[in-house]
Amino acid sequence: MFDNVCKFLAETFPADFATWLLGQPIQLTTPGLLPFAVLSQTDDPPQVLQQVAQAIEQINDPRAQSNLTASTSILAGLVRDSSTVAQEGSDARINGL
Repeated sequence: MFDNVCKFLAETFPADFATWLLGQPIQLTTPGLLPFAVLSQTDDPPQVLQQVAQAIEQINDPRAQSNLTASTSILAGLVRDSSTVAQEGSDARINGL
């Protein structure tokens, strides 16, 4: 399954995906890649989480917002302490983090 997801992302968003793989910040203009921004190498992870939350809030589709919020929460939990993510998420207004 992961091979198919990576293939889809690489084919659909080649520049953004390559940038993320190289450890550079993802531009927060592609909704499908917003959750991956929390995995990027940055000096200020809480700021990235807040930027992602703000970008998600700008999406008009409630279902897409919900899915992106859940995905962001899961991925942020992989690289950050869950209590820290919960605090940063509530500060950033991401429900469920």
